[in-house]
Amino acid sequence: MFMDARQSQHGSHSNPETSQLLLVMSDGRGLFMEGMDVVKSAVRQAREAGVFIVFVIIDNPANKVRALS
Repeated sequence: MFMDARQSQHGSHSNPETSQLLLVMSDGRGLFMEGMDVVKSAVRQAREAGVFIVFVIIDNPANKVRALS
């Protein structure tokens, strides 16, 4: 989707130095469900394509499981 947007603006006066922003909001669970290598590869490809990624983890401390002493 990001590459399509970049290519569609290729003919306009867009600056090639302009980065795109991907904002991900998550609880962080299952982040590496597809494997660490898959996630690292996707992040690497996004960086090479000029996509700036912000990953915000939303956590609720009330949902934490208390350890038994």
